[in-house]
Amino acid sequence: APRRKGNTVEVQLLLAEGEEPLSAWVLDRSQGGLRLLSDQPLPEGQKLKVRPRKASEQVPFVEATVRKCHREGSQ
Repeated sequence: APRRKGNTVEVQLLLAEGEEPLSAWVLDRSQGGLRLLSDQPLPEGQKLKVRPRKASEQVPFVEATVRKCHREGSQ
């Protein structure tokens, strides 16, 4: 699906239940996925959950899978 840019949105990444969420930013999005910027590399195939940082605790995380990960500068 075509990618579209928009305002960057800070999100929380939950790699495993009970762990502290990591911070990341949505750089662009499509109907099928998100392009995220994170300080931590994530292995391809990694299952994770994503939720906007400003969302209330009642908003559920959405499941996602890392399809590709590469270094961009120091991130």
